[in-house]
Amino acid sequence: APTFAFTAPMGPVQAEVGDPVFVSWACTDPDDNASITLLLDPDSNPANGNEIPIVVGLREDDQNTSYVIDTGGYCLNPGSYGIVARVTDGVNPELLVAATGRLNLLGPGMGTGNVSPTIVVTDPVTTLSVSDGSEVTITYCGNDVDDGEGGIIPDVLVMLDNDNDPLNDLFAQYD
Repeated sequence: APTFAFTAPMGPVQAEVGDPVFVSWACTDPDDNASITLLLDPDSNPANGNEIPIVVGLREDDQNTSYVIDTGGYCLNPGSYGIVARVTDGVNPELLVAATGRLNLLGPGMGTGNVSPTIVVTDPVTTLSVSDGSEVTITYCGNDVDDGEGGIIPDVLVMLDNDNDPLNDLFAQYD
C-alpha cells in the first residue's frame, strides 16, 4: 500500500495570484508504482468534487518529490485552498492526504511584500522512533524567494515534538 506525507508546506502559505508555491512530499509504495494527483480544495472537504486538479499522473517510482504550483495558471480566485494529494496504486484504497498548511491566495498587489520563506526537510524522509538521548541528523533546504525583503532574514528553529502538542515542544537547534 502506498504511503504519502507532505514535507512542504508545513504551515499556512500566503501568496498572490500568479506567485509560485512550492509543494514537496515523501511517497513510497514498495510493491506498486503509485499515481499521485495534486489538488487545490476550496472548502476543506477533499472528496466532494470541487477540487481543482493541479497535476495528474505523477508516478511514485519516478522519485519526483516536489512541484511548483503556478497560481496564475488555473483561473484561481483569491481565497483559502487546501493542498491535497490523491494517491492510488490501483490495488489498495485511495489515499487522500492534506498538507498541514493551507494556501491563502490574495489578489495581485494585495500581499505584504515579504514572502514567507520555505523549508524542506530532506533527511530523514520517514518518521523515526528514537530513544531518549539518541542523536538524529536532520538535513534541510531553505528558500527565501525575496531574500529577506526589508532586511528580514529568516531563522530556522528545530523543535522536538514528543506528543503532537505544539505548545510544549523541546528546543533542539537554532540556525
